[in-house]
Amino acid sequence: MIHDIPFVAKRPPGSAPWIAFGGSRADYDQWVPHVCAMACCRSLILARFGCAPDLWGLTQDAASMGVYVEEVGGIRGAFHNPLVDFLSEFHIRTYRFGSQRSDALAAAVAAGPVLLSIDLAAVDRQHRGSHLVLVVGRDGQDYVVHDNARLLGETGEGCRLSAERLEAISNAKGIAVTSW
Repeated sequence: MIHDIPFVAKRPPGSAPWIAFGGSRADYDQWVPHVCAMACCRSLILARFGCAPDLWGLTQDAASMGVYVEEVGGIRGAFHNPLVDFLSEFHIRTYRFGSQRSDALAAAVAAGPVLLSIDLAAVDRQHRGSHLVLVVGRDGQDYVVHDNARLLGETGEGCRLSAERLEAISNAKGIAVTSW
């Protein structure tokens, strides 16, 4: 089953992406590397309500709830515990998991979409850190993933990954949606 969830890119297309992002160019440049969680959340909110705040509005609200922390050296987050609380503000029920095995991931995805943390270095050695993708279902043995940073496929929308490939790049943690 593939859940009907729209794709949201964290870097909107066009020559002035900060306009679709909803902030100034400076806000966009500072925050866009960190808003993968907000792109996932916007996808979920759009699926639930048919409309959603822009990425900058979501990011500001999430930061006020502790999802992100601004420090002298930059921005840290998205932190999963406050992200669960943030999604509950939109009546999206979730739970955070810390070591999701492949069989448990399959069960979680059958029940609803999953925000899954992946290891960027496992995708491309030139990257480091982690990144949230939205697992929206299964197509046969493959997982269907919306990758808002477009690292897993040219468009990022509906990327098909084998269970083995997803497990190889996964940090085995994230947030499962139970009702929306």
